[in-house]
Parts: sequence; C-alpha cells; structure tokens
Amino acid sequence: LWSVETDDPGVGLGYGFFSPDETRVVFGGYREEAPPDGLDASRELLGVHVRDPVSGALLQRWDVGPCGAVVVAVSNRNALIRTSTGDSCIVLTHDPSQPRVGMEVIDLATGDRTVLTPDAALSDMGALSRDGRWAAVADLSTGRPSPILVDLETDARSPIGVDHFLVFDVSDDGRFVAVGDAPVLI
Repeated sequence: LWSVETDDPGVGLGYGFFSPDETRVVFGGYREEAPPDGLDASRELLGVHVRDPVSGALLQRWDVGPCGAVVVAVSNRNALIRTSTGDSCIVLTHDPSQPRVGMEVIDLATGDRTVLTPDAALSDMGALSRDGRWAAVADLSTGRPSPILVDLETDARSPIGVDHFLVFDVSDDGRFVAVGDAPVLI
C-alpha cells in the first residue's frame, strides 16, 4: 500500500486513475489559488503524475504550469486534464459568470499537449476512449454547453448535437457518446 501526500494546504491531489492496461496510475496535483510569490516549494507536486501501481514509484511527472492539473480520464496513451486558463489559478465554482477552465489531452509518453477547449464546463466531466483516439468534452465557447467529439489522430472536431455540460463516456470507435443525466443521452 502506498500513497502520495502534501503538507501544503494550497495544493490538492486529484482523483487517481488506472490506465486500461493497468500498468500505470495517473493523477494530478493542482492549485485553486494563485501560487505564492517567489520559489514554490510545492511545485514538484503539481502537474500530471504517472506512477507504478504496485510500488508507487514515480515513472513520470509532466509540468503543465503553475496551477497544475486535475486528471479527468485516462487511456493507455494519454490523459484528459482540466487546466487553469489565465495568469492565476481559478477558484473553481459553478457560478457561470466566473472564468472557465481548459480541457486538454496530454500524451503520457511525450508530454505533448492538445487543447480541446480553453473554455470548458466547470466540472470533472469528460471522456476518452480506452485506446486514446477519441475525446469528448463540453465546450462553452459558444456560450452554451455544447459537447464535442475530437478525433485525436486528425484533430477533427464534431458537435454532438445536444446542449449539456455532463459528458460521461465515449465508445472505443467514437460512434457513441454518453451525455447528460435524467435521462442519459447516447
């Protein structure tokens, strides 16, 4: 049994996810407030962590900026992450008048990042197919919560055709996306 902890009350460690092949545990370290002036001693806890599921050994840590990231979903090759936009970290809120957060995909082998939307719904909702080819998130750039499906191999983006900020799952072939609640829409 292993764990990762922080003594810094300004740093949170988000949900942990097993990769579908169970070779890695992936989680994010993040701030919800602007980082302190000067040297940030907690910087090594921020970002995307990839660890061995048995020993807890750090396999990789990807720095994604001074606010870190919250991991939303994991595939065998990448992770869907929620990031803060702007110069300071955003205190997360469900108030629609507040700034939004970004949703990105990070390649777990290279650290390369693809921005899906800089204006995502303020939730931990989004989905990746198990092989990491398809991502689905709610994009708020139109002023309405509009889920989009992104083919990560071609960067082709398709609206799903329903207004909702909850995106739960995407099928392995990208043909189906589960959104909403009461009822769930496919």
